[in-house]
Amino acid sequence: MFGWMISDFWTHFVPHRCRRSVVLKALVAFGKLHRNFVEHAELTEDERCRTTSEAMASYFAAITELRRYTIAESMLVKADVPLACLILICCELLGGTCDDAIAHLDKGTAVLCTWAQEIEASESRRSTNRSQEELDFAKIGEAFAALEIHAVAYNDARVPVLGDLCLLKPSRVQHKLLVSESFSSPREAQSSLVRLVSIALQDLTSTNQCVTNIEVPQVVLAQRESLLAKYSRWLFALSDLESREAVWSPATSRSARGQQRIVAAMRLQHLTLQCLLEQSLDDPDRKVQYGSSSFDKHAKYLLHWPEIAINTSSSQPVNRYASSCKPLRRTFSDDLGLSPLLRLLAFKTKDVSTQDDAVALLSGISRLQGWFDPKS
Repeated sequence: MFGWMISDFWTHFVPHRCRRSVVLKALVAFGKLHRNFVEHAELTEDERCRTTSEAMASYFAAITELRRYTIAESMLVKADVPLACLILICCELLGGTCDDAIAHLDKGTAVLCTWAQEIEASESRRSTNRSQEELDFAKIGEAFAALEIHAVAYNDARVPVLGDLCLLKPSRVQHKLLVSESFSSPREAQSSLVRLVSIALQDLTSTNQCVTNIEVPQVVLAQRESLLAKYSRWLFALSDLESREAVWSPATSRSARGQQRIVAAMRLQHLTLQCLLEQSLDDPDRKVQYGSSSFDKHAKYLLHWPEIAINTSSSQPVNRYASSCKPLRRTFSDDLGLSPLLRLLAFKTKDVSTQDDAVALLSGISRLQGWFDPKS
């Protein structure tokens, strides 16, 4: 979900916060299936058949039970229903059914909105220290905010509602949405970027969005300029992290390749939203500064970063020029949300060759994930 080979969200937070055994069983079954595919190449043919059969059987049984739970369970259950929705979102995305994944995203979001209202209502009745419930909410809210980014890229008509929800009090903290001068880890950089992107998407899809022949209010332009400045600071802090860490050297180990994938995906996400913000600044002076199409201007890098992420996640190189190749083994953990951003590039750019390159990369990602159908 976040693009990490190992995420403390799944390995630590979810097991300690789930109170329903049905959710934990689904989590374990999902993890077993994931591990089976990750270790697929290291098994003999007999072991592969046996472990795959066992993993798939337990997975389908657990997911079926989880679906029944989310349909029957009250919306008032706070942590377990959103966590169940997160697992089902991942399940639907693995099957390529994005509409069903968004339906689970909507249900989890509805629970979180109700939960946020309860937390704010009880804020005056407790001490100034954040309660465990509020900390749990913020952690789950951040996960949903990350998925909202991909949902908005998939559906242009969608308006994200969680950009500020995971911050609880946007009026208090939006001006303090600090972008550190330096990051201690890729995880910290990603957390900061998710919040920046969520707020940017809220702004770009709100009623303040530029409509033909309607001038964008100056206050909105000022907010977007401020966001662009924060984006620049984020990129500077990431570059500082890269210069300090040895993991950015040419990757040889699995963990180093994982770090490269994370950074490549973050850079693509960062640059895509920067292009959207630049294009939204509907002012003659800014058009001179940014050019008529930010996506055309940055096309080289918008294609470069997904290539880095793809090629460091497999033993076979996949690039925009490969017209065909053997299907690669399925790698669930390497889905970094690249596809929605490449689709956005293909629609936004005016350069035909860039469109073709973006589509070719999308085909490469499909092959990498095991969904490629030569007939389609």
